[in-house]
Parts: sequence; structure tokens; C-alpha cells
Amino acid sequence: MIKYLLLKVLFLLTIIQIYAQTNCVFNKDEHCIAKGKLKTIKVKSSYGTKYTNQIRVGKWQFFNEEGLLVAEGSYIEKDNASYKQGEWLYYNQDNLIIIKREFNLDKIVKTQYLDTGTYIYQTDTIHVINDDKGGYKVKESKGNIKITYTSVQNKVIEGTPLVKSNVTNAYREMPIYDSVSDSVLIQTYSNINNLLNVEPWQVDNHLNLIQNGDFELMRDKMKPNHVTSIKPMNDDFAKFWGSANETPDIFKSFNNCFVGFRVFGVNYEVLRNELKQPLIAGKDYCFQFKIKLKKENQFAINGVSMIASPALLNFQNNRDGLKNGITLQTHPKIVLALREQWMIVSGSFKAIGGEKYIYMGNFTDENLMRVIKIDSFASNFANEIYYYIDDVVLIESNEDYLCPCNTSNCILDSSQIAQVSISNTVSSFDKPQKGQVFVLRNIQFETSKSELLPSSYDVLDSLFLMMLNYPNMLVEVSGHTDNRGTNENNLTLSKDRANAVVVYLMDKGIDEYRFKTMGYGSSVPTDNNETEEGRLNNRRVEFKVLEM
Repeated sequence: MIKYLLLKVLFLLTIIQIYAQTNCVFNKDEHCIAKGKLKTIKVKSSYGTKYTNQIRVGKWQFFNEEGLLVAEGSYIEKDNASYKQGEWLYYNQDNLIIIKREFNLDKIVKTQYLDTGTYIYQTDTIHVINDDKGGYKVKESKGNIKITYTSVQNKVIEGTPLVKSNVTNAYREMPIYDSVSDSVLIQTYSNINNLLNVEPWQVDNHLNLIQNGDFELMRDKMKPNHVTSIKPMNDDFAKFWGSANETPDIFKSFNNCFVGFRVFGVNYEVLRNELKQPLIAGKDYCFQFKIKLKKENQFAINGVSMIASPALLNFQNNRDGLKNGITLQTHPKIVLALREQWMIVSGSFKAIGGEKYIYMGNFTDENLMRVIKIDSFASNFANEIYYYIDDVVLIESNEDYLCPCNTSNCILDSSQIAQVSISNTVSSFDKPQKGQVFVLRNIQFETSKSELLPSSYDVLDSLFLMMLNYPNMLVEVSGHTDNRGTNENNLTLSKDRANAVVVYLMDKGIDEYRFKTMGYGSSVPTDNNETEEGRLNNRRVEFKVLEM
């Protein structure tokens, strides 16, 4: 009987441990800023598949970077979601309770101010100070909402102060926030430079085993700004690609096709590609791809994975990937944070033999994965994290194809971090003004064509860095020709050349919405078309700053 009871107690303890385990939430500096229990739940998506998610339950404590307690309270679960419930306490810098709040399913029921001081936690700040009438003046901000109102010590304010009718002298301020630029993120997470200094292999290399690695095969069937979900099998637009869970997407944006998928949050997604031929046992292979974060995302992660397998698989969560064995993993010390510029992931692996499919998703071990808030004004919860992927390459390594390495099995090159200086490489484009026009005669094309010549890359890279440094800059890129040829051909050629410049800058990571393109043909000459020198001056691309 005693043995039975002990086994039952052990079983219950095990169930409790599985139900909710104490976890820390870390910031970018690996400080524990929140501690509490996470419960793993299984959720059925709108598409019928199941995925796992983690929600907060029970008591949680929140800390500043110095490790001081700033708030504590409890969460309850309802409908597979987590809500603040009951009494919450907020502390000032002297570890004194300054605020008590009562919640009912995340809604503030009442608030009581006990003392003066300041509560700060990430984007939430509450200042409680003495006013000149013997009461309290409260300034409260949450994300991009700011209010101010008056109260007195120990007075209970019913409802939420964020609702104007519930407080005295309340008002809202709605400041405009801009996302942190790539140049700032590079300085903040300097290991990203290991993803920027890789010379990418050409996706159209005949040795590339990835089929349709640039997602361009069906581009003629796609209209501009095309977006379509990728089907599990026989996708019409992402030929040779499919979904191994949920519905990744394929895009056509400014004549460039690429895919996107969620790696965190609801509707966890996995991409699949059928290789041209199975991998050979014992051979070393190099795998590369471009990746950047969706511009609307304010959180990033440090983990995107690839699995090579002989079998046709489906995945419902990252543990399914771990069971099959991860072939290649992004480096845990590199935050995949850039939203404007493509990052290049590159690493090698030894084939087991017979691998026919590759799968791309987030199969990262939960102990290694970090969710990082890259915009300080963002909320405290990441609902989803979504990445774009392009130019996927898989080539057997040999003397001619030595694989650059920045994945989890690589030693990061610290010298690369010192080599890149965004602020010092812009040269003549370092102080642009609204309305300024840059005449780019150093951009060279093949004769009577719109294909850029390599001699153009230096000036284009300077333009890219300028736009990286000024994330609000909008520009018009215009093409101009001399008067030789027909007007119709000149208009087409000038527009195509302007488009070629924009595509180059977009491939580097600048968003399409920041460009306007024009083709003027020979209608706006700057010199005499009667001489060769004059015609040379008229053949140009101009870069006009519309907004800063």
C-alpha cells in the first residue's frame, strides 16, 4: 500500500512538472527579466493541424537588469490563452510597493497608489509624484500610449486609467515610433556581421541540388505583388517546394520571387524541397540561404534549422524536428534581426546517404532558443515571428567550393565584426537632403541592355548603405538614355535600367515601398547629343530623395 502511494505521489509530481515548469525570460544580455511557470498546450489550428504553444500560468515575478524585483502577480489560463488575474504588486527602485492593481482576465478592475516613486519595466513606466495639492500626480505610459491624471494616497480608482471616463484630467498622447534600423541592430548585435561578409554562391549553379532555389521558375504566372500560400504537395507557384506543416507563402515583389514562413507563434510553418538527386553517404555538402525578418516584426530569434532526410515528413512542432535530427542550425549567438538587408546563412554537413528532401523551419532546442525584442517600444509578447527566405543553395564541397561557415558548428569570426563600419563607408552620400538628386554615371550596363556590370557595384553599395542609415528615406530612381534609337525603345530601356538598380538594392535588403521608378528615355538630356561625350553624359541613372 505504501509503495502504491509513493508511486502515485511520484506520478503526480511528474505530471505537475510537465504541466508547468519554472522558466526565465532573458533579454539580449542574457539577464533573467521574468520568472514563472510556462504551461505547454496543444492547439488545433484553423487548418486542422496541431501545434504546441507555451502560456504563462501561476505566479510570475519581473526584474530589471540589476536583478531587482519590479512587479509580481499571477496568470490564469482560459481558452488556451494566458491572462493576468487577481492582485498585482508594483515596486519602485527602493523595493517599496507603490501600486496595487487588481485584474480580471487582463482587464484592470481597480488601482490603488500607496507611495511615490517610479515603476519601470521595458515599455511600461508609471511615475507617481506629489502634486502641489497634497495628492499624487500620475504619469503612465504603455507602449505608445501616455496618460496623466491625479489621485491621492490609498484611494481606489475603479476601472482602467487608460479609459478617459474613469479618471480625472486624463489625456492620450500617440507619438510615432520608427522601427530600429538595420545599422543600429548591427551595432547592437555585432555577431550579425558574420552573416553579412559571406560571398554567396550562385543559385543557378548547375551543381546546385536545390530545385528552384530562387523561387523564380513560375514567375511569369505571378502578377506583381503576388502572394500565395504554398501547398503541402504539387504547388503551382513554388514549383519543387511544398509545405511540411501549415501554409508558408510565396511572394513576387518587384520582379523578385521569395518565400516566407512563421517560425514562432500560431501556425508554425515548415518548407520542404525535393532535391535533384539523393545525397551520397560520407560526402560533405554546403548549404546556404538568404534570410531576413519581416519588417513588421518587433521580435527576432536565434534559431532557424535545416533537416535533410530520405523520407517525406510532416512536422507539428520543433520537437518533431529534434526527433529526426537537425542537419544544420543557425548559430545560437547570432540574432537573426535584420529587416532591410538579407543575411546569408552558410554551413557544411556530412551526408548520411540517401537524403532526398530538405526541410527548413525552426527546430531549435528550447534550451538554446532565445526570443529577442529588437524594438524597445514593442509589447512584451511576441505573437508571431516571420522570416523571408531566398536563394537556397546546396552544393557538394570540394577544393573549388570551400564552404563559408557561420552556423552552430562554426567558430564565429570576431575580426569580421571590426571590419564593418556602416557610418564610415557612405562617402559622398553621408548627408542627403530632401529633393537632392544624385547623378550616377558610374553605374554601367551592358550595351543596349539593362544588365548591370560589376563595375557598378561600388556606387550601388554606397547607395545601399545610405538608405540603410536613413530608414525613412524614399527615393525616385530614374533612367535616361541618349537620343539614338526609337523613342519607344529608349523609354523601355531607361525604365528597365532604373528597375535593375532597384532590384539590386532590394536584393541587398531595402524594402520595395521605398522606391519609385521612372524611365524618361531621351526626353531629359543634360548635354548635347551631337557628341560622344554629350551622349555619354545623357546616358545615366538618377537617384532623387523624395522623403527623409
